[in-house]
Amino acid sequence: MARRKLTLEEQLRGVRAALKSRRTPPQLKAGLERRKKSLEETLGKSSENRTRKRSFLDEEKDALKSAFADLTNDTARTPLGASRCTKFTNKIGPVASSILQKIIETVLTEAAKKSIGL
Repeated sequence: MARRKLTLEEQLRGVRAALKSRRTPPQLKAGLERRKKSLEETLGKSSENRTRKRSFLDEEKDALKSAFADLTNDTARTPLGASRCTKFTNKIGPVASSILQKIIETVLTEAAKKSIGL
Protein backbone atom coordinates (compact mmCIF):
# COMPACT_ATOMS: atom_id res chain seq x y z
CA MET A 1 0.00 0.00 0.00
CA ALA A 2 1.17 3.50 -0.80
CA ARG A 3 1.65 5.88 2.06
CA ARG A 4 0.13 9.30 1.85
CA LYS A 5 2.21 12.42 2.32
CA LEU A 6 1.89 14.21 5.62
CA THR A 7 0.75 17.81 5.57
CA LEU A 8 2.96 20.46 7.12
CA GLU A 9 0.61 20.70 10.09
CA GLU A 10 0.84 16.96 10.69
CA GLN A 11 4.62 17.08 10.40
CA LEU A 12 4.78 19.89 12.94
CA ARG A 13 2.50 18.00 15.31
CA GLY A 14 4.79 14.95 15.08
CA VAL A 15 7.94 16.99 15.67
CA ARG A 16 6.39 18.64 18.73
CA ALA A 17 5.34 15.25 20.09
CA ALA A 18 8.86 13.88 19.57
CA LEU A 19 10.38 16.85 21.38
CA LYS A 20 8.07 16.36 24.36
CA SER A 21 8.71 12.63 24.57
CA ARG A 22 11.24 11.36 27.14
CA ARG A 23 12.17 8.56 24.78
CA THR A 24 13.61 10.88 22.10
CA PRO A 25 17.43 10.64 22.12
CA PRO A 26 19.23 13.88 23.05
CA GLN A 27 21.24 13.75 19.81
CA LEU A 28 18.05 14.22 17.78
CA LYS A 29 16.63 17.11 19.79
CA ALA A 30 18.76 19.80 18.08
CA GLY A 31 17.68 18.60 14.63
CA LEU A 32 14.06 18.38 15.71
CA GLU A 33 14.21 21.95 17.04
CA ARG A 34 15.55 23.17 13.68
CA ARG A 35 12.82 21.27 11.83
CA LYS A 36 10.17 22.70 14.16
CA LYS A 37 11.43 26.22 13.52
CA SER A 38 11.48 25.75 9.73
CA LEU A 39 7.98 24.24 9.71
CA GLU A 40 6.59 27.08 11.81
CA GLU A 41 8.17 29.65 9.47
CA THR A 42 6.79 27.87 6.42
CA LEU A 43 3.31 27.65 7.88
CA GLY A 44 3.44 31.31 8.90
CA LYS A 45 4.45 32.38 5.40
CA SER A 46 1.76 30.28 3.76
CA SER A 47 -0.96 31.84 5.91
CA GLU A 48 0.39 35.31 5.03
CA ASN A 49 0.31 34.39 1.34
CA ARG A 50 -3.29 33.21 1.62
CA THR A 51 -4.26 36.53 3.20
CA ARG A 52 -2.32 38.45 0.57
CA LYS A 53 -3.90 36.37 -2.21
CA ARG A 54 -7.42 37.10 -0.92
CA SER A 55 -6.79 40.86 -0.87
CA PHE A 56 -5.23 40.63 -4.32
CA LEU A 57 -8.36 38.94 -5.62
CA ASP A 58 -10.52 41.69 -4.14
CA GLU A 59 -8.39 44.35 -5.86
CA GLU A 60 -8.45 42.36 -9.07
CA LYS A 61 -12.22 42.03 -8.85
CA ASP A 62 -12.63 45.80 -8.48
CA ALA A 63 -10.31 46.41 -11.43
CA LEU A 64 -12.29 43.96 -13.56
CA LYS A 65 -15.56 45.67 -12.63
CA SER A 66 -14.19 49.02 -13.75
CA ALA A 67 -12.82 47.39 -16.92
CA PHE A 68 -16.30 46.07 -17.75
CA ALA A 69 -17.72 49.54 -17.27
CA ASP A 70 -15.09 50.92 -19.65
CA LEU A 71 -15.78 48.18 -22.22
CA THR A 72 -19.52 48.68 -22.33
CA ASN A 73 -19.23 52.43 -23.00
CA ASP A 74 -17.47 53.83 -26.03
CA THR A 75 -15.10 56.29 -24.32
CA ALA A 76 -11.40 57.09 -24.27
CA ARG A 77 -10.94 54.52 -21.50
CA THR A 78 -12.13 51.64 -23.70
CA PRO A 79 -8.58 50.53 -24.71
CA LEU A 80 -7.53 50.60 -21.05
CA GLY A 81 -10.48 48.40 -20.13
CA ALA A 82 -9.59 46.06 -22.98
CA SER A 83 -6.00 45.65 -21.77
CA ARG A 84 -7.15 45.04 -18.19
CA CYS A 85 -9.64 42.47 -19.34
CA THR A 86 -6.99 40.74 -21.48
CA LYS A 87 -4.57 40.62 -18.53
CA PHE A 88 -7.24 39.10 -16.32
CA THR A 89 -8.22 36.45 -18.85
CA ASN A 90 -4.56 35.49 -19.22
CA LYS A 91 -4.29 34.96 -15.45
CA ILE A 92 -7.27 32.64 -15.11
CA GLY A 93 -7.45 29.15 -16.57
CA PRO A 94 -8.25 28.44 -20.22
CA VAL A 95 -11.75 27.12 -19.56
CA ALA A 96 -12.75 30.08 -17.40
CA SER A 97 -11.11 32.42 -19.88
CA SER A 98 -13.16 31.11 -22.82
CA ILE A 99 -16.38 31.37 -20.80
CA LEU A 100 -15.55 34.91 -19.74
CA GLN A 101 -14.76 35.89 -23.33
CA LYS A 102 -18.13 34.55 -24.51
CA ILE A 103 -19.87 36.63 -21.87
CA ILE A 104 -17.83 39.70 -22.73
CA GLU A 105 -18.52 39.39 -26.47
CA THR A 106 -22.24 39.88 -25.93
CA VAL A 107 -21.91 43.19 -24.09
CA LEU A 108 -18.89 44.85 -25.71
CA THR A 109 -19.02 47.84 -27.97
CA GLU A 110 -17.50 47.56 -31.45
CA ALA A 111 -14.46 49.64 -30.44
CA ALA A 112 -13.83 47.35 -27.49
CA LYS A 113 -14.08 44.26 -29.70
CA LYS A 114 -11.46 45.76 -32.04
CA SER A 115 -9.19 46.59 -29.08
CA ILE A 116 -9.35 43.07 -27.69
CA GLY A 117 -9.18 41.44 -31.11
CA LEU A 118 -12.53 39.66 -31.18
